[in-house]
Amino acid sequence: NITRIDTEVTEKPISEKAKDLLLHSDGIPEAIKERLGAKLSVKQIKTQFGHTVRNDHGEETYMMESNDENESRGTLRTFGIEAALYQAVNSNSFLGIDEIETSLHPKLLEKLLYEFLRSESRSQLLVTTHNDGLLDLVDDLFRKDSVWFTEKQESGTTDVYRLTDFRGVNRLSSIREAYRNKRFGATMR
Repeated sequence: NITRIDTEVTEKPISEKAKDLLLHSDGIPEAIKERLGAKLSVKQIKTQFGHTVRNDHGEETYMMESNDENESRGTLRTFGIEAALYQAVNSNSFLGIDEIETSLHPKLLEKLLYEFLRSESRSQLLVTTHNDGLLDLVDDLFRKDSVWFTEKQESGTTDVYRLTDFRGVNRLSSIREAYRNKRFGATMR
């Protein structure tokens, strides 16, 4: 029910104790200490989500501050991933996200990936996942040569190999089912 997001950036001076620690630290070069001495403050970002609901009073919007108490992990994770994707797309940069599916609904994950892939950017995205449901999207959303597997060996090393290293992949009716039937390895033993 999130219908708006308000963000405010404020600058707050750091405490005298923190300032003293920074300016007298042996690990900070003098040139940086001089720059810090002129401006010792931190930027704080305050984000509020507007939730619109329909109840006995009609339609009402409640503003809730973004924190672990008010918003679900999925909402906060989505907000963070969207911000990172936006930055990557607009700066044509590389973005890696480990276990992208964490706290996300599978359909929302598909939507995020779809929106990234349809952008007209030269940015690159590398994600790791345990969500084998994404294998159902090969050919619809992903190319076969963009799917890689990892398999940890008893020695502690990890083998990395492509889906396209396997023969007959183009004839499979379900890559996900073939994976679940251990055709490609990369599953728990």
